[in-house]
Amino acid sequence: MKKPILAAAAFILLAAAFLSAQTYVSFRDEWEAVVHNAPWTLGPFRLFPSLSLRNVGYDDNIYFGVKREPDYTGTFSPELKVYLPIGGTILLSASENPEYTYYVRESARRSFDNSFSAGLKALLLSRFVLSGQYQDGSHRRQLSPEVGILVTDRSRGWDAGLSFETANQTVFGLTLYSHDLTFESYQADPGGLTLSEALNRTESGGRFEIDYRAFYKGYVFLGAETSEYEFDSTSMAWRNAVGRRYFAGARFPVGESIEGTVSLGYKEFRPRAEGQADFSGFVGSADLSARLGRIGLRARFGRDNVFSTYTDVLFFIDTTMGAGASFYLTDFIRLDYDFDVGVSDYSAAETGGAVDGRTDRHTTHAAGFVVRIFRTTGLGLTWNKAFWTSTVPGWDRQRSFIGAYLTYRF
Repeated sequence: MKKPILAAAAFILLAAAFLSAQTYVSFRDEWEAVVHNAPWTLGPFRLFPSLSLRNVGYDDNIYFGVKREPDYTGTFSPELKVYLPIGGTILLSASENPEYTYYVRESARRSFDNSFSAGLKALLLSRFVLSGQYQDGSHRRQLSPEVGILVTDRSRGWDAGLSFETANQTVFGLTLYSHDLTFESYQADPGGLTLSEALNRTESGGRFEIDYRAFYKGYVFLGAETSEYEFDSTSMAWRNAVGRRYFAGARFPVGESIEGTVSLGYKEFRPRAEGQADFSGFVGSADLSARLGRIGLRARFGRDNVFSTYTDVLFFIDTTMGAGASFYLTDFIRLDYDFDVGVSDYSAAETGGAVDGRTDRHTTHAAGFVVRIFRTTGLGLTWNKAFWTSTVPGWDRQRSFIGAYLTYRF
């Protein structure tokens, strides 16, 4: 038993440098999970309710600015997913997820958002899976390291796919998608454009994947994706671009000790406007965890090019990595510590403007504890400290937060 655990732990450390999550679930696996694991049923409907509480507490710098503005805040987010299984070959789904973000003093930052989706999966000829989904989602969140405050973004669009699932658990899948992305009219850069002017766009494209079940509930995968980015504003047409990504990796669990996704990707990003810098290189993301007795370990990694909110730069390269550990004092009390560090590098964009050669570094420490209240559900209390330093003079800042949250992964 020790050898697989040690091998898994070593694999986390090696793989955490290059990952991009894939989430394919076979039709039969999803059908079984919906039919047998639903906590509530209403006639033929299977109901999966949940509740999210995030960032409920005191933030001493809600705008993450050089001048601190403290406030009490929190996000309350109930969600209901409903499934209708029909005849063993059709699975209809819908979800409703309202969110309310509250600030005690800064009433202008209060926000009600809502997300809705509807989907269909159909098993044809015992091997082909036809799928489609429409979503209209609005969330209050931090978009990128450039935007320190929570802002609202909305995504409306569709995904359509056709997969072939073989008898030996290999899946060949093709997915097409188109999403309209819009952002609130918040001015993140004084003297610059609002987020809506700079970032509103349509993203569309297609993805081909091959997934093979190599171990219990886990897949290895290989694929390619192409994307087009069309900005709404004619003044932002210079941001229009095309991208291609090639990836390979694996998704766990392995036994009951480790779970997560590993992947290595290569991306090409080509602006359509002449004179704009392009990007090509390794990208990916990771989110892995392992349980070794009373100790839990976590590893994270991310690397990608991100559209910038500044008026004179198209993108920056954002690289983040982090690790964490948990210690289970008892069956109902857990101690947590996490450390994350990231770098936003603007040098690849070669703007020649105000941000030319700019590099921002962001570091976060988080410590707290979780009390289990029901099965795997826990109520946590956390304190975190964030630091942001920049090569631009006068942009260094920091933030402290203490508050509560709800977790379903005790």
